[in-house]
Amino acid sequence: MEVNIKVEGMSCQHCKASVTEGLSNLNGVNDVKVYLDSGLVDVDFDETALNLGKIEEEIEDLGYDIVK
Repeated sequence: MEVNIKVEGMSCQHCKASVTEGLSNLNGVNDVKVYLDSGLVDVDFDETALNLGKIEEEIEDLGYDIVK
């Protein structure tokens, strides 16, 4: 399953690397793409191993805000 998550607070390459690494370390995540210009994070994941809530929780734990 692929989701697009709007995230606030990402402004630099360090932010991009932090979110990419943090999400990539979650069991079930297949691919992560972070777009600083639009504030979007695309996550491809196995929904039998992981849910959207856990992904959003990880982003928030990294210090960023989810836009609902």
